[in-house]
Amino acid sequence: MKRNVKDMREKSRAMNTVMTALMSAVMGAVASYLTLKTNPQAAASMPAPAMYVSNILLSVLLGIVSAAALPFGKWGRGLANKAHAKPSSVRFTLLNSLPLAAGNTALISLILSFWGVFMARRGVPAEVAAHMPPLLTMWLGSWGTLLAPTLAVSYLLSVLLSPIVARMVGLSDAGAEVGRDAAMDASVKATHGK
Repeated sequence: MKRNVKDMREKSRAMNTVMTALMSAVMGAVASYLTLKTNPQAAASMPAPAMYVSNILLSVLLGIVSAAALPFGKWGRGLANKAHAKPSSVRFTLLNSLPLAAGNTALISLILSFWGVFMARRGVPAEVAAHMPPLLTMWLGSWGTLLAPTLAVSYLLSVLLSPIVARMVGLSDAGAEVGRDAAMDASVKATHGK
């Protein structure tokens, strides 16, 4: 059973990394699109292709770091288990996707919005900067603009792609193997009175 649990953890880590990379790339593109459409100053400060590339690369980097540092998969499985959702059900997928989508989106949109505001303010002449809102106000306003749309896109991608990625990394049947082994161990212990 130890080998199956280890395999499942490795597959879970691989799944989290793939999912966050995919979701983060799309979030970077959505953030760029929204920034270019809602902020004329930002649109004028950087060519659109450069903004897309920099936001996508930064998003993917942040997503991979967050996937390595935070147990989104474990939190998702815990949430689904508390609701007694079966691993192959739609309900499980919907609940399991929440922590990954919400956590990844909150972190990435917070950092991306700060980076965008910081970069936009960096090249502004002093006389223009004197009439700009404070950095914190601009940052939180930018984050507010990005948060809802990127969360919606992230959650939708998580729900749609997680079953596919789980099958790709071999995770969909790893849980069943561990469950069978655990049930067998419990049965053996019950039979032998241990």
